[in-house]
Amino acid sequence: MIRLLPHKNKDVPIECKLFNYALSQKDGRGHLYEALSYVWETDIKSHSIILDGCTFPVTSNLHAALINLRDDQIDRVLWVDAISINQLDQDEKSKQIPLMRTIYAQAMHVIVWLGEAMEDGDKALEGIRCLGAEQDI
Repeated sequence: MIRLLPHKNKDVPIECKLFNYALSQKDGRGHLYEALSYVWETDIKSHSIILDGCTFPVTSNLHAALINLRDDQIDRVLWVDAISINQLDQDEKSKQIPLMRTIYAQAMHVIVWLGEAMEDGDKALEGIRCLGAEQDI
Protein backbone atom coordinates (compact mmCIF):
# COMPACT_ATOMS: atom_id res chain seq x y z
CA MET A 1 0.00 0.00 0.00
CA ILE A 2 0.99 3.61 -0.29
CA ARG A 3 0.22 6.58 1.86
CA LEU A 4 -0.39 9.56 -0.45
CA LEU A 5 0.79 12.54 1.58
CA PRO A 6 -1.33 15.71 1.58
CA HIS A 7 -0.44 19.11 0.20
CA LYS A 8 -2.43 22.25 -0.52
CA ASN A 9 -0.46 23.12 -3.67
CA LYS A 10 -1.10 20.87 -6.70
CA ASP A 11 2.22 22.02 -8.22
CA VAL A 12 4.28 20.48 -5.40
CA PRO A 13 5.67 17.03 -6.30
CA ILE A 14 3.57 14.04 -5.26
CA GLU A 15 5.01 12.34 -2.19
CA CYS A 16 4.12 8.81 -1.07
CA LYS A 17 5.24 6.36 1.58
CA LEU A 18 5.19 2.64 0.82
CA PHE A 19 4.19 0.21 3.58
CA ASN A 20 3.29 -3.45 4.01
CA TYR A 21 -0.34 -4.28 4.60
CA ALA A 22 -1.72 -7.73 5.34
CA LEU A 23 -5.09 -8.36 3.70
CA SER A 24 -5.99 -10.36 6.79
CA GLN A 25 -5.75 -7.14 8.88
CA LYS A 26 -9.25 -5.96 9.49
CA ASP A 27 -11.03 -4.01 12.17
CA GLY A 28 -14.78 -4.19 12.72
CA ARG A 29 -15.43 -1.79 9.83
CA GLY A 30 -13.45 -3.61 7.16
CA HIS A 31 -10.40 -2.47 5.26
CA LEU A 32 -9.64 1.23 5.20
CA TYR A 33 -7.77 1.55 1.91
CA GLU A 34 -8.84 2.56 -1.57
CA ALA A 35 -7.77 0.77 -4.74
CA LEU A 36 -6.99 2.80 -7.84
CA SER A 37 -7.91 1.39 -11.23
CA TYR A 38 -6.63 3.47 -14.11
CA VAL A 39 -5.63 3.35 -17.76
CA TRP A 40 -1.94 2.40 -18.03
CA GLU A 41 -1.47 4.11 -21.43
CA THR A 42 2.03 3.29 -22.60
CA ASP A 43 5.04 2.13 -20.63
CA ILE A 44 6.60 5.58 -21.04
CA LYS A 45 7.12 7.01 -17.58
CA SER A 46 7.31 10.72 -18.31
CA HIS A 47 6.65 11.94 -14.77
CA SER A 48 8.00 11.14 -11.36
CA ILE A 49 6.87 11.15 -7.75
CA ILE A 50 8.77 10.99 -4.48
CA LEU A 51 8.42 7.49 -3.00
CA ASP A 52 10.06 6.93 0.38
CA GLY A 53 12.33 9.89 -0.30
CA CYS A 54 13.48 8.66 -3.73
CA THR A 55 12.45 9.63 -7.25
CA PHE A 56 10.07 7.04 -8.74
CA PRO A 57 8.97 7.19 -12.42
CA VAL A 58 5.25 7.00 -13.27
CA THR A 59 3.12 7.45 -16.38
CA SER A 60 1.44 10.78 -17.04
CA ASN A 61 -2.01 9.27 -16.45
CA LEU A 62 -1.05 7.84 -13.04
CA HIS A 63 0.59 11.15 -12.14
CA ALA A 64 -2.61 13.03 -13.04
CA ALA A 65 -4.69 10.59 -10.98
CA LEU A 66 -2.47 11.04 -7.92
CA ILE A 67 -2.55 14.84 -8.24
CA ASN A 68 -6.34 14.77 -8.37
CA LEU A 69 -6.64 12.27 -5.50
CA ARG A 70 -4.20 14.06 -3.18
CA ASP A 71 -6.02 15.73 -0.29
CA ASP A 72 -4.85 19.07 1.04
CA GLN A 73 -4.98 17.99 4.70
CA ILE A 74 -5.05 14.23 5.27
CA ASP A 75 -3.12 11.17 4.09
CA ARG A 76 -4.87 8.85 1.69
CA VAL A 77 -4.15 5.11 1.82
CA LEU A 78 -4.16 3.62 -1.68
CA TRP A 79 -3.31 0.42 -3.47
CA VAL A 80 -1.85 1.28 -6.88
CA ASP A 81 -0.56 -1.67 -8.89
CA ALA A 82 2.32 0.17 -10.60
CA ILE A 83 3.64 1.32 -7.22
CA SER A 84 2.45 -1.33 -4.78
CA ILE A 85 3.85 -4.19 -6.87
CA ASN A 86 7.55 -4.06 -7.73
CA GLN A 87 7.26 -4.20 -11.53
CA LEU A 88 10.92 -5.24 -11.90
CA ASP A 89 10.63 -8.26 -9.59
CA GLN A 90 9.05 -11.18 -11.50
CA ASP A 91 8.79 -13.29 -8.33
CA GLU A 92 6.86 -10.56 -6.52
CA LYS A 93 4.63 -9.96 -9.55
CA SER A 94 3.81 -13.68 -9.79
CA LYS A 95 2.67 -13.63 -6.15
CA GLN A 96 0.86 -10.28 -6.16
CA ILE A 97 -1.05 -10.39 -9.45
CA PRO A 98 -3.26 -13.33 -8.35
CA LEU A 99 -4.20 -11.28 -5.25
CA MET A 100 -5.50 -8.33 -7.28
CA ARG A 101 -9.09 -9.59 -7.30
CA THR A 102 -9.06 -9.81 -3.50
CA ILE A 103 -7.33 -6.43 -3.18
CA TYR A 104 -10.00 -4.70 -5.26
CA ALA A 105 -12.85 -6.65 -3.62
CA GLN A 106 -11.75 -5.79 -0.08
CA ALA A 107 -11.03 -2.11 -0.72
CA MET A 108 -13.23 0.42 1.04
CA HIS A 109 -13.59 2.13 -2.37
CA VAL A 110 -12.36 1.41 -5.87
CA ILE A 111 -11.50 4.59 -7.71
CA VAL A 112 -11.69 4.39 -11.50
CA TRP A 113 -9.52 6.99 -13.23
CA LEU A 114 -10.16 7.31 -16.96
CA GLY A 115 -8.01 10.38 -17.44
CA GLU A 116 -8.37 14.12 -17.30
CA ALA A 117 -11.88 15.48 -17.83
CA MET A 118 -12.89 16.22 -21.40
CA GLU A 119 -14.64 19.45 -22.33
CA ASP A 120 -18.13 17.89 -22.61
CA GLY A 121 -17.53 15.02 -20.19
CA ASP A 122 -19.80 16.46 -17.49
CA LYS A 123 -22.65 16.77 -19.99
CA ALA A 124 -22.24 13.14 -21.03
CA LEU A 125 -22.26 11.93 -17.41
CA GLU A 126 -25.32 14.05 -16.64
CA GLY A 127 -27.10 12.49 -19.64
CA ILE A 128 -26.29 9.01 -18.33
CA ARG A 129 -27.59 9.98 -14.86
CA CYS A 130 -30.84 11.26 -16.39
CA LEU A 131 -31.33 8.08 -18.40
CA GLY A 132 -30.75 5.99 -15.29
CA ALA A 133 -33.22 8.07 -13.27
CA GLU A 134 -35.94 7.44 -15.89
CA GLN A 135 -35.60 3.66 -15.64
CA ASP A 136 -37.56 1.55 -13.17
CA ILE A 137 -35.22 -1.02 -11.74
